Amino acid sequence: MAAEEGATKTFLVQSEDGMNFVVSDLEASQSWVIDGDTVCYDGKPIRVDVGGKTLTKVFQYCKKHAYSDGYDVSAWDAKFIAKFIGDPGLETLYDLILASNELKIEGLLALTCQTLGNKIKGKSPHEICDILNIRGVFTPQLHEEHSSGSCASHTALAAMGIIANWWNLELKLVDKALQALHIVRCQEFTGYEPKINGLVRHRFNDFNLAFFDLDKETSFSRGPPLNNKTPTRESVVRSCVNVVSLKDDMLSLTDPCRGLVPGSSVYFEIDLKIKCDGCADKDFSKGMVEFDSVHLCEGKVTMTLGLGSWLSWVELLCAQVYWPVEATIEINVLKGPCNISKVAASTPGNFKDHIILYEAAGGPTVIGDGGSVPLNRRVVAVTREQKLALFIVGGDALEHLALTLGHSQEMVNRRMCCAEVEVKVAWTAVPIRKRSNMIKVVANQRLLL
Repeated sequence: MAAEEGATKTFLVQSEDGMNFVVSDLEASQSWVIDGDTVCYDGKPIRVDVGGKTLTKVFQYCKKHAYSDGYDVSAWDAKFIAKFIGDPGLETLYDLILASNELKIEGLLALTCQTLGNKIKGKSPHEICDILNIRGVFTPQLHEEHSSGSCASHTALAAMGIIANWWNLELKLVDKALQALHIVRCQEFTGYEPKINGLVRHRFNDFNLAFFDLDKETSFSRGPPLNNKTPTRESVVRSCVNVVSLKDDMLSLTDPCRGLVPGSSVYFEIDLKIKCDGCADKDFSKGMVEFDSVHLCEGKVTMTLGLGSWLSWVELLCAQVYWPVEATIEINVLKGPCNISKVAASTPGNFKDHIILYEAAGGPTVIGDGGSVPLNRRVVAVTREQKLALFIVGGDALEHLALTLGHSQEMVNRRMCCAEVEVKVAWTAVPIRKRSNMIKVVANQRLLL
């Protein structure tokens, strides 16, 4: 493959099966992996984990786009990809998706993912498996499906290696299909991150998400009333989006979507935007951070996590709560009016780790007779040995109400200046809640179902 006009140098790229390709710098610039601006080329072949047959088609795409001179190549793209839409070309389509993802070729990745996405659009997971002939997800595994029959005939065939070879080929194809579907799903939340000048997946993707809906709400609800039940030996993570830094300015935020998540490893997805008048919202912070209690310092139960992205630095203060009980809070004004500017919760003597339940914007909120405080967060967790401390701040810091509530107290009435305030707390246990069959291994993929 000779260098074309406009190219200044060439690279030698080697496939995983030993095929060599001479690629111009313009062609290489289509990839974030072999781009001359990011690779220190010393004359030795740049080895990539892509087969030679697939790499031939990849560089065919790169060459066309590198020397398009700004002309529209959409018609060429359509003709190029049309060969791989039908069943005979599906494996090649999978290979191109995996290769473009491996080499970070944005245009080819978008083209191939859209092609596969269009083929399965609107289909259920079961229908997708039928369309792509993926067995082992909702049907018996391949080795189970073919384990019955005549022992003699199977023994004879196995001796010839026919069954073993067929299984291996079938498993390899299923593995490619599941990997490709996972990449298609991840494309939905992959975007350019200006702080690192590269593409980033902004959501959880540690498992194969081919058939998993990240936005589906859990069926789990609050636990049973506490009463005299002994809390389970479980732990939850109490979290708070605490501080955001933007160009040396500090802005306190409360996140209305916080919750309690059991387990030692918890993933927090952050997607904050700036609302703009007359134009599209701008990304302010986007990404994912992981809290793992294994990394807690000895004797500590809190940890601060940070996410630097787009225009911001976001900090999350997380606290591990052992032997937890949950408190669902409601604050009503029986007799008003009552000024409310802030509501915070903590444990007695530990206000430094408090969580903001409500904070009025631009001044205190006036709540009349029969009104309720619009809490952004209603559920908090404390250990079975701790009480709950609530701080309700009125129009100024001097006008406040401090309450300490035990697990048996469910309703308290107090006066706050001229108003009468009612605080209701519903105490619930935190049972161990696990969904069975959530992870399934098919071929070499760990599927989240």
